[in-house]
This record gives sequence, C-alpha cells and structure tokens, in this order.
Amino acid sequence: MIINPDQSFGFFNSIRSGLIYYFLSTAIVAIGLVVGSGLSNPFASRGHSFNQTSECYANWDGQWYVSIATQGDYRYKFGKASSVAFFPAYPVIGAAFARSLRIRSDLALLIVANLSLAASFILAAHYFAITRPDSSRRLSGYSLLAMGLFPPTFFFRMAYSEGLFLLILFAVLLLLHDGKRLLFAAALIGLATATRALGIALIPALIIVAYKNRRTDLSFARSLAILLPLSCWGLFAYMAYLQIRFHNPLAFADAQESFRIRPSTSLPHRLFSLVTFEPIREIHDANGDYNWSKITGVDNPLLTIRSSDSIYFVIASCLTIMGAFKRWLTHVETITSAFLLLIPYATIGYEQYMQSMARYSAAASPIYIVMGMILVKLPPPIAGAIAGICGMLLGVYAALFSAWYVFI
Repeated sequence: MIINPDQSFGFFNSIRSGLIYYFLSTAIVAIGLVVGSGLSNPFASRGHSFNQTSECYANWDGQWYVSIATQGDYRYKFGKASSVAFFPAYPVIGAAFARSLRIRSDLALLIVANLSLAASFILAAHYFAITRPDSSRRLSGYSLLAMGLFPPTFFFRMAYSEGLFLLILFAVLLLLHDGKRLLFAAALIGLATATRALGIALIPALIIVAYKNRRTDLSFARSLAILLPLSCWGLFAYMAYLQIRFHNPLAFADAQESFRIRPSTSLPHRLFSLVTFEPIREIHDANGDYNWSKITGVDNPLLTIRSSDSIYFVIASCLTIMGAFKRWLTHVETITSAFLLLIPYATIGYEQYMQSMARYSAAASPIYIVMGMILVKLPPPIAGAIAGICGMLLGVYAALFSAWYVFI
C-alpha cells in the first residue's frame, strides 16, 4: 500500500507519511544489524581502530566520528590517516547529545543520524507534495519508498554524517523552491559544508534561484556578494580552525591522501581517465590490477559494496539524465543532483577507484523523484519485485557492515 501525503492535510500528513516510511525501511536495517552483529565468527578486518567502546552501528568511518566526539578534538599527522578528513558538524552535534543525555558518544551519534533521517523523510514527503501537487497520488509514496529502500541508504541509519547531510539538503530544496528566503538557504548550505565538503554542490542551485529572482544584474551581483560567502561559512570556519590548530587550512584535503588506493598522476592523465570512465571500467576488469575482488579479497560481488559502488553511481547518473530529459526534475533539482554526483567523481573517482560512490549517489536526493516516476509507471507486481530486491540488499548490506566484513 502506497501512502501519499495529500496536500489537503498539509504538513501533518507529511509527518505521518514520512515517519511510516522511515520506520518500515529502518526496521529492515535493524534486522540486518542484529543478524550481522550476532555472527559467532566475526570477520577479521576492523578498519581503523581507536579502542573506543562502540556498537556495530559505528563500524568503519563511524569509528572516526566516535573518536572525534569522544575526544572533543581533532588529530592530524601529515601523510597519515587523520580525523581531520571528517568534517565537524556531525561529531560536534553528537558530542552535545552525549553530554546532554549522558550517554556514550556512539549511541549519541546514532540518535543524531536517525533523528536527522526521520526528519528528512518528513521534509521529503512535504517537498514531494508541494512541488508536484498535480502528479499521481502514488508518486510521493513511491518516491519515499525508493528513498527508504535504495540499498546504499543503509549508511544513513549508521553513525555516519549522511543522515544529517540529507536533512539539510531537503531543507535547502524547500527553501529554494519557495525562492524568498535565500539568506536562510545560504546559511543552511554553509551548515552543509560544515557537515561534508560535498555541501558546496548545493551552491550552483542557489545561484540559479538568485539569478531568476534578480531585479537587475547589479542587484544579482550584490546578492552573490552576500550569498556566496554565507553559503561557505562552515567550510571557512573549519579551515580557520585547522589553520589555528595545525597551521594548515587544507589539512582535511591532505588527510585524504592516506585513503588513496593508487597514487595521484598528472592532471591531463587524470582528466583523460575520468572522461573515458576508466575508474568505472577498471574496477570491473577481471584482469586489471584494481579489480574490486583484488582490492577487497572477496570473490562474491554480493558480499561487498565495492563491487557495486560504480554501478550505483551509473544508476544515479542515468536517473538524473532521464529526469532532466523527461522534465521530471526541475532545473534546480537537476543541477543539484548533477553536482552531488560530479564533485565526488572528479575529486576521488580516480585515486580511490569509485570507493564510497554508492554513499555519494544515495545523497543525490532528486533521483528518488525519478525512481518514483518509474515505479508509478510499472505494473504493481514488477514494482513490488524491485522493492523486494532492494529491501533484501538493504538488510544484507547492514548485516555485512555490522559484522566487520571487508565491505566499503
């Protein structure tokens, strides 16, 4: 049964619909966590360990966030894996929750992530209802279903910053749709840049809306002079902290060097590789040095998301192109989704061979509108089968993640 936020009930119906889809899809992830954490012979890989007391929902990158929230400060050593690679908004909020509720940092981070995700579903339901009031009554429901079951979104329920980032993203989209509170939208984009560097992907959409609302070219230039710095306040504040603390405002970028799978190369070679989609092709080349099975040591493609990172990226890219071509997406939604995909591909696609692209793709929220449009047009049995497969993968990914499998 598809639950659609009926506009006549307004925001309260969006709350009901959003929370139902959040709880139903999160229940699948919770089952996966229980199954994975209950394995009698957990896998040997442990990622970066900091001797923190953490539950299975804080594995892998979650360990970094727990370390930052627990210690209350960052660590940085040039050329080494360092916590400065992880932006501060999420662990700072988590640390505040931990102190206020007197609970462990890992649990506080989990609460922040899931409260953010639940709020994201509510805002998404409201956004789908007010931006497409004349569409099929099932569209919002299917779009929410897609957002809940898209397999990489299991990360949004873990001690990761993705849930908070998604909440900010939908809040910004709502404000840009209204077009009257651009200062507030810019301030939220600034918060997004304090959550993930990818927050800068929201700035082009802000510029488009500001241009549409201009009175004169001079007024547009004046608006940008205010909006652009405001939309980067989080990034600038973090860089200022890094300069004061470590005398290196780009320490977060330097720290990424330690996460490379292969060394950097000349700019022309790197650009040629990206333009010809070499990272996408190489990761699936059975004879290549960087085939996903050689990187992970896992033979079964269903047991590691590294085999599918590039696939989810291609799916999200195709959905964005389809949405733009069929005019299912607005210009703001198209440009937002495009930059949310292009920036990580351009910055880490080559060096990390598409690692984490599934997570980045899941954050490109306009793709769920396109998924909803596709599911609405499919026969219900086929749509149900697709939802079932996605739900199964969602639970499997959660189980593998919690079991410390060589997964990400």
